[in-house]
Amino acid sequence: MKKLMALALCLLCLAGCSQRLAYNNLGWLASYYISDYVELTDEQEEKLKADVESLVAWHRESELPKYKSHIQSLLKHWQTMTESDMVHMVYTTRNYWYSVVEAVYPKLETHLNSLNREQREMLIANVEKEMLDDDWEEGDQFNRYERWLGDLSDKQKRLINEYYEQGEFARQVWRAHEQRRFSQFNQALFLSGTEQVSPELLQKAVVTTPTALPERILDIQARRIKEYASLAVKLKGTMSDKQKKHFKEELEELLELLESL
Repeated sequence: MKKLMALALCLLCLAGCSQRLAYNNLGWLASYYISDYVELTDEQEEKLKADVESLVAWHRESELPKYKSHIQSLLKHWQTMTESDMVHMVYTTRNYWYSVVEAVYPKLETHLNSLNREQREMLIANVEKEMLDDDWEEGDQFNRYERWLGDLSDKQKRLINEYYEQGEFARQVWRAHEQRRFSQFNQALFLSGTEQVSPELLQKAVVTTPTALPERILDIQARRIKEYASLAVKLKGTMSDKQKKHFKEELEELLELLESL
């Protein structure tokens, strides 16, 4: 369902010159991203452009300073961070995401209300198609870590594989949860009895705060976050000098990008 929040995702894609260009032109690019899901009228596109520009202005003023402060702190302290520090960092970054979702949600509801039945059916069909697509390939679990560390050692790959295998049950539970949210989103668009979407069902489908998640999901997330923190500390202890240099440079580049937005 995060793909439904395309505007929010665009705000969070912060890496490289092309992303800087996209961030600064999201108002113009918004209809291009949304066209993967639904065709908008000219009037709807103009409204979308204005709302996205408003969101970008809010995000630049309210959220980017938090990201910059976070990266600056990470640059200073990452080598001495404990598992407890890692857990705190994950929850902090998760809150960044939910801040964006909360800001986007009212505008999302307004735009969904503007869709006619044909547009809503197109949106549902495209979201469902995307949910059924499974692009995962063997070795994909290493990609995120290679981006930050460079080439991984055999020991590091074993640690990552252990973490990934521990999470199979959590992934199955999350996929079932995502399917329930999609069902609620579908119902919100079509079962309200009026042309307006059901705000109650839409709120459940989008989930604007982490505490709104089912208790079972929260428990599983907490366990996986602790396991991730343990992995991060173990990987930190195996990093070569070359990997430490690579990681520091990645953080510095990200900070430079944030400061340029």
